Order: sequence, then C-alpha cells, then structure tokens
Amino acid sequence: MYPYYSQQRVVVWLYERNKNAHRSSWVNIWNWNSKYCSLSGHLAGSSGIFIDRARQTGLALADGAHLETSVPLTTITEAQYFTKIRGKSATLFSVSAELGAYIGGGSFCDIEALAEFGERFGLAYQIKDDLDDLKANNGLIPPDLINRIPTLPVIHLYQNGGQRVRGLLEKSFSKEVSLDDAHQIMVELERNGSILYCEQKIVENVDAACNALSVIKSSKDKNLFLGMFKMIIPLEKRLKNYAY
Repeated sequence: MYPYYSQQRVVVWLYERNKNAHRSSWVNIWNWNSKYCSLSGHLAGSSGIFIDRARQTGLALADGAHLETSVPLTTITEAQYFTKIRGKSATLFSVSAELGAYIGGGSFCDIEALAEFGERFGLAYQIKDDLDDLKANNGLIPPDLINRIPTLPVIHLYQNGGQRVRGLLEKSFSKEVSLDDAHQIMVELERNGSILYCEQKIVENVDAACNALSVIKSSKDKNLFLGMFKMIIPLEKRLKNYAY
C-alpha cells in the first residue's frame, strides 16, 4: 500500500545494569518492511509488547508518509502536519526510548517518561530538519519545494501571509518552482515570522522533552539524552535548565 516504505530499521536504547554502573548500547529490535514485521537478535520471542509496538510503529510510519503526499498545501492544517511528523519521525524516537526503558527494567514511570521524551524530541528534530531544508539551500532550490511537500514553515506562511504570498505558494506548489520563486519564498518566510514561529515550536518541544526526563534519576545515561538537545537547539537559544 505504501511502497516508499520498503524498509525501516528501528533501534532502542538499552540500559544494561550491573552492580557498579550503567552501560548503554544500541540494540537492533526489528526490521520493518512492506510485507512483514519481525523481531531480530536475542530479543526474538520475548514479550508481546515488541510485536504490538512494532505493529503500531509500522502503521504510524505508513500513515505519516501517506499524509505527506496526499494533503495539498491549500488544505493542510498545522494539526495534520504534526500528525504526519508524529508518525514519520517522532514515533521512531518514542518507541526506541520506550522499549529501551522496558528492556532495561525501568519502572512504569520511567517507561512513560522516556516514551514522552522520545516523541517530543522527535517532533523538535523533524521541525528543525524541515526548517534546515529551506534555509541551507546554498543557492539551490530546497528539496521540499521541488517535491511540493508542505512543511510547517510553509504552512504557517500560507495561513498567515497575504493574498500575494498565497498566490506565490500556490504557483510554486502547482508546477515546477523556479529559483527566483524559491528565493522569494525564503524572503517571505523571514518577513512573515514563519521561521521564528518554527524555532519557537522547536524550543517548546525540546523543553517538553527535557521536562519529561525530570523524573529520571541523574546519571551519565540521562546526561547523554540531555546532550542530544545540542543537535537541534543552537547554543544561544538553549534554555538554562538543559544541563549537560
């Protein structure tokens, strides 16, 4: 049904506990493709939670990809965008962190906290990726404009720009976008506050991800998770409570 998801590999963060310390390692849990979902490695045959989460993750991935290609810029809402990236990206981060806590013997509170952390981090990561796609074009037309993919900055611009801006976007999303139009779209994104709006959404989700970790005891492993925020929040914009 969704051939563009030919294969997706999901990994989890595993806490291996011993008497003296926590040791962390990446463990391959399953391979997902369009025909089957199977557990791999030494975890095969363990609790049915893996099968269930694999099924849920596969469906979320397919639904997210379907939304990306089926809803046009003129009708897509911000809520639909977040549903899309929650399925495309955030679900992978969430299930990785959740199952890692489960395998490592974490409490119910730990498992829920890490699942929330993963989802929020995944949302922030995808918004930043979409923003970077537009900003770092090096004189070229951004891929998302070429592929007519309505991402959050463009959705915000379409919904908050004037008639001229909406006309520019409709033109660019109805046929092959020109370099001049792509440049003008970038100008309008800055002028109409769309880039700033997306940066605020990134910070909101990183903040929520950080708060989700507040129930986790301090450790080197927790600091590794907190350190992941460096990937998506520039130094001058990090909040004071991101201690890493």
